[in-house]
Amino acid sequence: MSKKYVANKFEIIGGTGDDILLGDGSTTSFSSQGVSVTEKHAFTAAQIKTLNSSPIDLISKAGAGTYIRLVMIDWKFNWGSTAFSGTRAQVKWGDNSLVLSAPFFFFETEDRFEGDASSSLLVRQEDSKIYLTADNDSALTGDSTLDLYITYQIITL
Repeated sequence: MSKKYVANKFEIIGGTGDDILLGDGSTTSFSSQGVSVTEKHAFTAAQIKTLNSSPIDLISKAGAGTYIRLVMIDWKFNWGSTAFSGTRAQVKWGDNSLVLSAPFFFFETEDRFEGDASSSLLVRQEDSKIYLTADNDSALTGDSTLDLYITYQIITL
């Protein structure tokens, strides 16, 4: 996988070899091993209603000989005007084992912003994806949204 990062006046090009392309055109080696990445995932009311029957991938498999080290998960529930039924979001590994449940249910009727760096994040699985699901689909017509901020590292074994 090739990623580009821009920092000040140089560009880091990830992939095989992980080189830093400097502003003058020269390159130098760089190791991205253990670099933390934070991604924001925004979910609509329609996605929340069907999280159980249509889970959503958060982090793809990084390949054989790697694992995902979860650092932190922050949840921001953005209350609309109509509650969902009593479902709770869950972050899971590719084999369906639980990583973490949301610290609230979707039937909440107020904005919530909570984070979790609990010991449940310490579980590791080699060459596995991370996805978002729910304990059931919401039968009610909720209209709130969810922002999920997930901080992780890809570690090569």
